[in-house]
Amino acid sequence: MTAAVVPAAIGNAVYDAVGARLRTAPFTPDRVLAELAAQRS
Repeated sequence: MTAAVVPAAIGNAVYDAVGARLRTAPFTPDRVLAELAAQRS
């Protein structure tokens, strides 16, 4: 159970911080930047 909760919590923290919703781990800087770029287009 704990293993499933940690990525969700990190994903929510990233969303709260920068507004990028990440749904697939691992959360890499490249994925965050790609999601931010997708939101702007």
